[in-house]
Amino acid sequence: MIKTYIPLDDAARYEGVGYYTLYRKISRNPEAYDVKREPAENGGKERIFVAVSCLSVKAQRAYNADLDPGKDVREAIIHSRTSDTPPWYMEVDPADFVLQHRDKYHKALDLKDLIEEYTKEWHLAEHSSERRQLAIQYAKRAGFSESHFYKKVQDYREGLAWALKRAQEDGADHSYLAVLALCPEPREKNKFPSLTPEMKAFLENKCFDEDLSKNNVPMTLIYDMFKREADVKGWIIPSYHAVRRYLNLVKRKYRSAKYLAEHGKKEWKRNMMPKGRRDTKSLKVMEWVMGDAHAFDLWVEVTRANGKKTAIKPCLVGWMDVRSRALVGYSLCEVPDALEIKKSIINMIYPKADPDVPFEGVPLNILIDNGKEFTAESLGGRKRVERVYVESDIQGFYREIGIADDWRSLPFQPWDKAQIERFFGTICTRFSKRFRSYTGTLTGSKTAGKIKKDIKKMLDKGELPTFEQFAEEFAQWLKEDYHVREHGGLKEQGDEWLTPIEVYLNAERYIKAAPPKDFSDKLRLEREIAHVYNTGILRNKHRYYHPALRNYIGEKVEIRYDRHNVAVLHVYDRETNLEICEAVCDELLQFENGVDSKKLRQLHKEKQNRALSETEQELDLLQLPYEERINLAHDKPSVGPKLKEGNPSVTSLPTNKAYRQERAHQRTEKQREREEDRIREEYMKQQAKEALARIAQANASNE
Repeated sequence: MIKTYIPLDDAARYEGVGYYTLYRKISRNPEAYDVKREPAENGGKERIFVAVSCLSVKAQRAYNADLDPGKDVREAIIHSRTSDTPPWYMEVDPADFVLQHRDKYHKALDLKDLIEEYTKEWHLAEHSSERRQLAIQYAKRAGFSESHFYKKVQDYREGLAWALKRAQEDGADHSYLAVLALCPEPREKNKFPSLTPEMKAFLENKCFDEDLSKNNVPMTLIYDMFKREADVKGWIIPSYHAVRRYLNLVKRKYRSAKYLAEHGKKEWKRNMMPKGRRDTKSLKVMEWVMGDAHAFDLWVEVTRANGKKTAIKPCLVGWMDVRSRALVGYSLCEVPDALEIKKSIINMIYPKADPDVPFEGVPLNILIDNGKEFTAESLGGRKRVERVYVESDIQGFYREIGIADDWRSLPFQPWDKAQIERFFGTICTRFSKRFRSYTGTLTGSKTAGKIKKDIKKMLDKGELPTFEQFAEEFAQWLKEDYHVREHGGLKEQGDEWLTPIEVYLNAERYIKAAPPKDFSDKLRLEREIAHVYNTGILRNKHRYYHPALRNYIGEKVEIRYDRHNVAVLHVYDRETNLEICEAVCDELLQFENGVDSKKLRQLHKEKQNRALSETEQELDLLQLPYEERINLAHDKPSVGPKLKEGNPSVTSLPTNKAYRQERAHQRTEKQREREEDRIREEYMKQQAKEALARIAQANASNE
């Protein structure tokens, strides 16, 4: 039997041990190994060769696998070159590894081709010296030392063995493992060996402390705290650079938690909390309408009733159709309140005087802001603390006008009304900034977002736009810009129509006609309970009287009034909800008709002399001009789109029982009046006929 000898370094590789480990093992037990020695070709130390037959079974299998890696020896290859502990590349996602280490992977591919070429030539070489020369030659081509090249060949063969083992398990091709085996194992980053778990916990506690985070504490201060703690606990203090890198790492890794510690829960919900998108494309036009108020970031000029000019920031009470993003109704005012909400809804549901503004109709549902002006009891029919209807028969302005239900947005969560909030942002960027009196966003988080301007000086010079000019420009902007411009939200959801006006006119629509205007006018009135004296009703130091009140002296009645016309009170019976009369104040009626200013000043003086014992605040109020004092609470500008005169061509019958009873009572009263007029007319005709007969009889007797 011819024995096969291989170099000692190859034998050590097949055994899976180091060169000198096998050398010492042979030296200690030379009888167990068949060894021969040959002098080196170029001089130097002699070369040692070991017979393959005296190696372990594992090493012999590995050698045979190199000679003939066919199907019959696959088990031998797997058994000899794999272990119980898989290498690092067995747990790696290959696609992810290639993306992160593209250059290393491509170098490994080139090295794989070189090793395969080397393996083919190695099998063709007959003598070990030729094989060694091949190894030196290919190691030089790869740019490695001889030993390092041998290590790469061994890694490649190990990778092939693991690929064979994996292929036996699932039948798939895993040849990429041989390439990964040639790649250097990725170094695990951010281990921070100088920081113990206790140190890391201390740094994390300080980094995410709410008080320190809100104070924007620098890392140098945290490092000083860390050093003091290290002195107490006997820690080996790492460098500032290591601590800083670790803090930057945890802040990036837990960015959301850091933001919560710095800004609090409210801001975290606004900017960091995951949110979803509503499918508005499936809605009908006017099925859902959002209502909210927005303060413009600019100043306008307002002339008060006494002629004094002041600067104010106008406010928009707007209603946006969610499906089309169209602003279907609005009111511009100084301070929004329940009356302005009513006015803006009336502006929404009735046809506009401008034929190019087609918005009208009662919406099915409204989503309103949680502010007190939108949630007043007179609007929703329930107390502000009650977010939902408890009883189905509760009536408020929203339901009486024909809206099926009103939903309140959650407090401090503007994303609940995302569409109208985005519209307010559009107002800031595309409308408000065109005015010279623009002073920057009111709620801007950055100082640069606010612009310092001398508004008082601009007012004195007449450089501020008037409230009426501003309202006209806003209406023109809506008509000629916003409603006819492509909307990003409509484009994102792949809508067939891309402008608000196109969606409003063409998409499927919920239709509900508005009630008669006389009904909505009565709903808009303010309501109070008043006592009836024998001199009438006393309100705001003025007396209102009507003869019909004589039957209600000493009782409570409901009064309704328009705050812009306080000369008349509509008085209603609290039990029947029927109108009793319209009580008037003669003094205010004279004022409404334009009484002489001298008489007004004289009336003021008399009232001031009677009020000397009043407080300083009341005295200041009495010293104001009469017109300003009467209208002080109501001298607020308010502008909305101009509505068509008269009722719409189609109206809906209100469901309000009091309104129906009042209309029935009015019809009964009209029928009674017509019947009385008919009886009176017949009586007068009979009296005239009898008088003519007597005259004719008297004339006949005289003849």
